[in-house]
Amino acid sequence: MSSALTVQTVLYRTSPEAVVASASSIADAVSHARRAGLDGDVILAHGDAGDTVLETSILNRIEETVRSKGLEYSYTHFGFNAGSAAGQNLLAQAHRSAWHFVTNPDVILGASALTQLWQRTNDTSIGILEARQLPLELAKFYDPQTGDTSWASGACSLVRGDVWQSLDGYDAKTFFLYGDDVDLSWRVRLNGHRVVHVPTSRVFHDKRLGRDSSAVTDSERFYSAVGSYLLAYKWGTNQDRERVMEFISGDDYLAVRQEIDRLTASGALPVHVEHAERVAYFAVDGTVGHWRYLS
Repeated sequence: MSSALTVQTVLYRTSPEAVVASASSIADAVSHARRAGLDGDVILAHGDAGDTVLETSILNRIEETVRSKGLEYSYTHFGFNAGSAAGQNLLAQAHRSAWHFVTNPDVILGASALTQLWQRTNDTSIGILEARQLPLELAKFYDPQTGDTSWASGACSLVRGDVWQSLDGYDAKTFFLYGDDVDLSWRVRLNGHRVVHVPTSRVFHDKRLGRDSSAVTDSERFYSAVGSYLLAYKWGTNQDRERVMEFISGDDYLAVRQEIDRLTASGALPVHVEHAERVAYFAVDGTVGHWRYLS
């Protein structure tokens, strides 16, 4: 059965209390959005890629919370580590909707976060609407008048369902954890739809600077670096790929270079996208998209 909206989150060894807190904020945000015009069935779908199933008591708390605000609840334990891209695709296939609200399990929605996005869903030129993440806001450029931006973060984005289906969602064959959201955004734009950042839609993404001034874990560093190379291979030029390789030339990225070598030897690198230059942009340091405050 098709619904108006599926809010979908892939879990992986996520703290049960964090899952409950996120679900509660989603239920409140949906309730707020209903008063602003959201109509139809809404489903909160959790796909669990972790080792164990969430305890029944936790699942009951989540279901009770979301049902009290008029949402349906679905929990699926994948039984394997699907990765973010494949997990989100599995959820979207199981719950086809007019819109798919893709969120991270460590994201807490502000009360009006979904409302601010939903108010722009009547614009059929838009394929993806992106929320603003706090306290560490992404510094990529967006047009201050229209909100148009190069790509939208998969941490909290609203994707038009027919656009998702026409593009088969994330490229899970290429991307396991990072880079999938940029790739989807560029395919959406190449397909003729806009990607729009909505700064008034505010969500808390649990990323904070530690004592070493870093908010990046070793796992995030590894997968984001691999994802950067895969993006450059699929969408960029030889120069873009070389810039990424230069960036990961140090000892800290030995495992990343080994993984790239493995993917190259096994023939697992993606096919380059035709007309990629129309939407893809790589900065001189190998990162993607234009950044605010920089010339």
